[in-house]
Amino acid sequence: LGSREAEIRLAVLEVRQPADSSRLKEAVAALARAAEDGSILAEVALAYCYAHGVGVQARQGEAGRLYRIAARRGRQDAFRALRRFHDDLRPQEARFVIEER
Repeated sequence: LGSREAEIRLAVLEVRQPADSSRLKEAVAALARAAEDGSILAEVALAYCYAHGVGVQARQGEAGRLYRIAARRGRQDAFRALRRFHDDLRPQEARFVIEER
């Protein structure tokens, strides 16, 4: 019915559970527009797309940038996603392990 928030949430569902590849491109485009307009939810979802190559070419640097922006703005799920993102990229050698205190 024209709700911007509803449009963003539907786009998030589309990229997290893609059923139709033609709608996937539209969903990613909607998320990009919403992220430019300041939606933190769209930033996190777009970061997910770049991290996993959903609807776009995977670009780890762009994914990290978007996760950082959303985390700095206070989004806890963005912070957790950023931590997982870095943990997955970090070498497993003992000297790179970051211990929780």
